[in-house]
Amino acid sequence: KQWYQRRVRGRRELEHKRQVEAAKKKEAAAEQLRAQEERARKEEEERKNAEIRMEEERRMEEEQRADAARRQDQEREREQRIEEEQRAAEERRLREEAQRQAEEEQRAAQRRNEERERDDDERKRMEEVRREEERR
Repeated sequence: KQWYQRRVRGRRELEHKRQVEAAKKKEAAAEQLRAQEERARKEEEERKNAEIRMEEERRMEEEQRADAARRQDQEREREQRIEEEQRAAEERRLREEAQRQAEEEQRAAQRRNEERERDDDERKRMEEVRREEERR
C-alpha cells in the first residue's frame, strides 16, 4: 500500500511538475508574444513619426520655395516699377526739353521779327528823310 501511495504521489508530483513546466512555457510564450507586439507597436509608431516628419519637411520646403518665388516676383515687380518710373521721368524730361526749345525758338523768331520791323521802320524813316531832303 505504501509503495502504491508513493507511486501515485510520484505520478502526481510528476504531473504537477509537467503542468508547472507547461504553465512556465505558456507564460514565456505569452511574454515573448507581448514583447513582439510591443516591438511591432514601437516600430509602427516610429514609422508613423518618420512619415509625419518627412511630410512636415516636405511642407516646409514647399513653403520655402513658395516664399522664394513670392520674393522673386516682388523683386521683379519692384524692378519693373523702377524701370517704368525711370522711363516716365525720361519722357517727361524730353517733353520739357522739347517744350523749352520750342519756346526759345519762338522767342528768337519773335526777336528777329521785331528787329526786322525796326530795321524796316528805320529804313522807311531814312528813305522818308532822304526824300524830304531831295524835295528841298
